[in-house]
Amino acid sequence: MNVNGKKIFLVGFLVVLLVGIPLTVYLLQQQQEVRSRAEKATIITFTPDSTQAAPIQKKVGDSIELDVNVDPGKNLVSFVKLIIIYDPEVVATASANSFQLIIKYFPSVLY
Repeated sequence: MNVNGKKIFLVGFLVVLLVGIPLTVYLLQQQQEVRSRAEKATIITFTPDSTQAAPIQKKVGDSIELDVNVDPGKNLVSFVKLIIIYDPEVVATASANSFQLIIKYFPSVLY
């Protein structure tokens, strides 16, 4: 490389620096959107309903069948983590397999 080639290379390198550095600083200062798009639209309900005014009436030893419904609204639901806390003195389960999932809607279960 002769002197002219070195000068052209040096000038090109300086032009890249003079354009690249301000452009990089400008792009880094731009505000980024980091908030989630999830909305408070997902509704979890049990069927049949049970309220204090109209509780579910069962006899001792009867099974209680409740459907858990998840209406995602505008959200995309990728998984549902359902934790049911109950008083073991009042509600007893027959076995660990008392909760049954409809495989059509829940094809995989994560424990």
